[in-house]
Amino acid sequence: MKNLIAPPRFPGAKAPFKPEKAFPDWPALLSSPLWKEQASSADGPKVLIGSNTGMHGAVSTMDSVLSASLTLAGARVSRVFCDGVLQGCLIATHGTATPPEMVANRGLISTLCKACFNRGTNTHRPMGLPEHRLSAYLEKSDYAEAQSISSSIDNRDIPNWTYAGAAIGEHAYAGALRYFA
Repeated sequence: MKNLIAPPRFPGAKAPFKPEKAFPDWPALLSSPLWKEQASSADGPKVLIGSNTGMHGAVSTMDSVLSASLTLAGARVSRVFCDGVLQGCLIATHGTATPPEMVANRGLISTLCKACFNRGTNTHRPMGLPEHRLSAYLEKSDYAEAQSISSSIDNRDIPNWTYAGAAIGEHAYAGALRYFA
């Protein structure tokens, strides 16, 4: 497995935003002055939409509908996107397009991550709401620590491994089962 490093900084989608087939046309739907007024004056609770994926059409559409609805209800909504930082992801499935060797060797960054991030930001950015990148919350030392921990855990122990009380191993195991299903 390659060493964990920060992903390249993908710029994401740029205006004018052209909706993809079967995705909401947010530029047209949000062109009214009501949206701009509501989005800029929202003072309710902060809500972070954190599914992390832009490539999954149904998830990205639901995230954007939730973002619009909550904003219109007064919430201060933002979204977080994976920007290539996750070693494995929801989009990757076992098969010829994303074989296990590609995932293990961080090959998703060059094959999926940029397109996924661009699709997600293309759906989200027309709303004018804040966005966050997962990599923005990591330091170089975090990658080294993750590399050290992952290489020290026996595969049989992964399902029961916890970090600071969180069942990280169970989550990793569930992700592996989903990938190979």
